Amino acid sequence: MARVRVAVFVTLLMMVGLMSAVPTALAEGDDSISWGVEYEWLNLNDDINALTGLPYDDIITDIEDSAAYAGFNLTILNVYSGITSFYVEQWDDSTEQQVTDNSGTSHTVTTRMTEITLRHGMLYDAGILMDWEDNSIMGAPSLETVLSADYETIAVMDLLYTEYVTSDMMLVGADLDASGNWGVGAGMGLFVDVSGNGDSFDMDLDLSLEMGWDASSITSEWRLEHPSNILNMMNNGNDFEWECDETQCGKVTGSYSTVQSYDVSFTGLPMDEFGFDADALDLQISDSIPDSGTFDSDDDDWMMEDGLEFENDFSFGDQQTITIDDGGTTTTATEVTSDPYPPGMSIMLGYSFANAIMGSGDQTTAAEAMAEALESWSEDAGETVEFGTFVCDNGEEIPADYVNDGEDDCSDGSDEGVDEVGSELENRTMNIGEAFVESDFLKNMETFGERLGSEMEKYQDLEIELAYVGGDYNALWSNEHSRYVGMQLIGETEAGNEYSILGPETDAYNNNPPTQTHLVYLVGEAADVAEDNAELAVTIEDLAPVAQHDVSAVIEALGIHAPEEMVSDNSQSDGENSDSSFSSLATMVAVGLGVLLVLIVLGAVVMLVVGRNRGGSGDVDWNAPADPQSFSSEQQHSYQEQTMQPAAAMAPTTTMPSTLPTPQNPPANIQGTMQQDHEVLEWPAGSGSWWFRDQNTGQWAAWQ
Repeated sequence: MARVRVAVFVTLLMMVGLMSAVPTALAEGDDSISWGVEYEWLNLNDDINALTGLPYDDIITDIEDSAAYAGFNLTILNVYSGITSFYVEQWDDSTEQQVTDNSGTSHTVTTRMTEITLRHGMLYDAGILMDWEDNSIMGAPSLETVLSADYETIAVMDLLYTEYVTSDMMLVGADLDASGNWGVGAGMGLFVDVSGNGDSFDMDLDLSLEMGWDASSITSEWRLEHPSNILNMMNNGNDFEWECDETQCGKVTGSYSTVQSYDVSFTGLPMDEFGFDADALDLQISDSIPDSGTFDSDDDDWMMEDGLEFENDFSFGDQQTITIDDGGTTTTATEVTSDPYPPGMSIMLGYSFANAIMGSGDQTTAAEAMAEALESWSEDAGETVEFGTFVCDNGEEIPADYVNDGEDDCSDGSDEGVDEVGSELENRTMNIGEAFVESDFLKNMETFGERLGSEMEKYQDLEIELAYVGGDYNALWSNEHSRYVGMQLIGETEAGNEYSILGPETDAYNNNPPTQTHLVYLVGEAADVAEDNAELAVTIEDLAPVAQHDVSAVIEALGIHAPEEMVSDNSQSDGENSDSSFSSLATMVAVGLGVLLVLIVLGAVVMLVVGRNRGGSGDVDWNAPADPQSFSSEQQHSYQEQTMQPAAAMAPTTTMPSTLPTPQNPPANIQGTMQQDHEVLEWPAGSGSWWFRDQNTGQWAAWQ
């Protein structure tokens, strides 16, 4: 079995995944051909492990173990379920009718029908929890973060494609009748609680986003300028390029009716901590925007300035005998490098949906409406959340947060060097920060990073064994039926053996691959029945039933922070058919998001500690209690050429200091001790002369 680097494997895996999503077509009815592909997402872990052997379980375990080694707890949980399916049925209608091509010539034709049913629905829920505390010191600092995340996607599409052909298989044109919708929803909750020295600060954020697009009707008509010999050329089996312009392929016209929607909410910023209403910056915007319009490839300044033009390459390979129904019926099929749609269908489908998605231009798009709503919310928030003003000595007014920012915002410079009294929140964060400085918090975080880096080194050059070292994709064309009758994925082992991984039973490849996946390929009646059932599934509840989505383990871990919707859905779950193991690509995405958010929180704490307790300019609260650790001998490496003088036990306290300096000021780099919220120094030592640190200049001034 070949051994390759992880990056190469992931690329190949993505290519195989994309190939497996390529639609495939068969038909039903009298003399019909039907086929389809199904995949249940709860099998994702097993399939990834079977195809690659990538140790996702081990990676997650190493992350959690590294955290435990560093002195804090980290738990990662996730659940996902859902299904993706694609079915095609094709049949012929021999009823004759008259169809006029784009040149105005009428032709006697029969119809060839292709019906495609696409369904996709997935639910994903995750919980990532981290907590740390240090009870070995008096301040007993602690940090807790709880992240909950949910994600859902849905795609529903129904297509009916009708080809009009003459008795000698000349293509005159085609009609498309389509409807569909897609939607994506994501939610995130983040709870953070930081405490120390008897004070605490917490916030509980909640963010949700839903976007959708619904096309109740997309209809289009394609009439070639003159009948095309494309189907007969496909039957010939020789490589060729189908070049088409408006003089040959006529035009496409159509209409659509759509609705775009969005719903965004954000709550939980603790604005009450800053003196505002708790919901001052809460966000809730939503809208539903209908649109309708027509399109014509002859009058198109966007996609087809010169009318209908396209090029399609068709490359033909070997022939094979395949089974096309569950009764054992076979046909000879030619391997073709192409999508498995009727020739020209992908062009018509893409052009029609592109126009429907772009819209008429007469209506505001969802993106534009959302941007306008956010701008309006931002303006309202700016008026609601005002942090006050500062009056300069000369009467000018500036925003209060400009004070002591290092810039002269007042023309007279009176906004700098202002003696500010810290707010209750600032004092509280200072108090909490001091507890973290005294603890091993930063050391624990550093240990976690080092340990995790060491653990991950073993995966950097990991060589994994792939079940297949090569592969191919084939669309299968039948001359007997003059249409595509299926598709297949081929896998090749290191020994050179080729297997049909996905597709109909064939005589060209081994139908029993050594590594099985849960991709299911259906033909005949089985495909018909599955398609009939799929047509009834149009909501996320149909495609990813909550009754099969067991999130009980996530809810138990999240506790009181579990989202209400998750708890509600879990009450309907039978707990049997969802996957809650720690391994999967989805888990790794969740871990990445969770670790990122945790790092943001940790970064905020570190900035608080460093900025507040190591002399950050402009933000220092001279009236706040000093941190004893800031003046310990262990901190002397932060200063150059410092001189330490012994100080008397207590400075005189009968009078407050004045700001009148004496000629023999102590050097500014000498440290004193904190008394009555001032840094004081006896200089020279034992002389009885006392000095205090001037709050504005940072220099020593005599205590007189």
